[in-house]
Amino acid sequence: IEDVVELLKEFSEIAPNPADESGEDRDLEIAIWSIQINRSTLRQAKRTSPASMIPGRAQRPADTVKADAARKLFSIATSHIVWGVVDTGIDANHQAFQLIEDGAEEPVKGRGKAKQADQKPASRVLATLNFTLLQELLSEGSVRRILDSHFPQNLFSEEERAEKLKDMQRAAFEIREGSVGGRQLDWSQLEKVIKFDSSGKAPPPSDNHGSHVAGILGGDFSFAGGGSGEAGPPTGVCPDIRLYDLRVFGRDDGELSGGDEFTVLAALDYVAWLNRDPMRPAIHGINLSLALPFEVNAYACGRTPVCDACDRLVWNGTVVVAAAGNFGFDRDQRDSAFGVGYRGMSITDPGNAREVITVGATHHSEPHTYGVSYFSSRGPTGDGRLKPDLVAPGEKIRSSVAGGAMDVMDGTSMAAPHVSGVCALLMGRYAELIGEPERIKRILMETATDLGRDRHFQGAGLVDALRALQSV
Repeated sequence: IEDVVELLKEFSEIAPNPADESGEDRDLEIAIWSIQINRSTLRQAKRTSPASMIPGRAQRPADTVKADAARKLFSIATSHIVWGVVDTGIDANHQAFQLIEDGAEEPVKGRGKAKQADQKPASRVLATLNFTLLQELLSEGSVRRILDSHFPQNLFSEEERAEKLKDMQRAAFEIREGSVGGRQLDWSQLEKVIKFDSSGKAPPPSDNHGSHVAGILGGDFSFAGGGSGEAGPPTGVCPDIRLYDLRVFGRDDGELSGGDEFTVLAALDYVAWLNRDPMRPAIHGINLSLALPFEVNAYACGRTPVCDACDRLVWNGTVVVAAAGNFGFDRDQRDSAFGVGYRGMSITDPGNAREVITVGATHHSEPHTYGVSYFSSRGPTGDGRLKPDLVAPGEKIRSSVAGGAMDVMDGTSMAAPHVSGVCALLMGRYAELIGEPERIKRILMETATDLGRDRHFQGAGLVDALRALQSV
């Protein structure tokens, strides 16, 4: 903050006086309209202990939102639906994301129906895009150092690395000149640098958060050792959906590790570019299981840069689902207030955006009994709008993590992908809903199950996939 203040002082000293000696205003070309702090982005999940699970009870939170019944009753396929997971990264090699044909006993090898023994299983993660690279290129660091960091010699040939170096040099010039000149980024050039296909050359995720979120949305655990129990292993809401891995968190080994508003905005801008034909979107929806604390002194609630970017995506036909945040309870306040540490009005960005579907958390299997999770952020928004919009299972959720394993996590990060999956089910059944995110949001809110909790805690209620599909 001190550095920003000093910069503003220097700018004020060199800026011309807007009025001459007579007091009359002069016409000026204003170079800076406003300065916004690049806010840090926070993951909205925490690892919980598997020992806290109830022994012998199958953990199938997708069934709580009736996704199993909806798929069986309507025979829904979502293999033509693509969802973007804006997060820390997905382990594309996890068995939960492998392409599996109906009736098969093992994942399909290679692309399409090819099953050569020397090929890796085909992944439903169509591509990985590492947006943290843009932050590093913008910093004017060594392009060759960035190349060595993200494109190691053991994965890429010398020819590939030489071509990447040229692309990165062009991209560095593009992003630096574009940011200074106020031009839109040329994603046709930048995509060459940040995009990895599903060939297995993408670097491993920075942590388990993104893989866990993706597993809730679209994991197929029937071949992944997903657990035991009378009801079988847990299943993602849409176990055949295709995914885009949009990484906005880095390795957390320095200041340029991603996880900031700039990187999230870059990912949103890329999705808008990719979906420039709203009638034929490349990505039907995105999931944002992250939070940016709202800066009240900078912008009006719901009108921050990331909120505006999300609203524009919705207006252009892309579904945007966001976590409400995990700021419903303050442990420090609990210690000083005799055990009562609940917060009010704690929705975070981009959940504050008007058009997004903002999701709070509830119990994984008994939402009517336990209601809204203690940590789930609650409304209204700072400018008086009703939020969250819905709640979904977010406590003790078992899903995929990097390395082919599974783990249990809590958070509104786990609730949001349940709603993303229900949105995909609607589009998978009714093609007319593709490109109609506002209509999808209205359907989900009108058919949600009232848990009998306050509107600012539960929103319209628990998302109900079966009732939503039956209402159309």
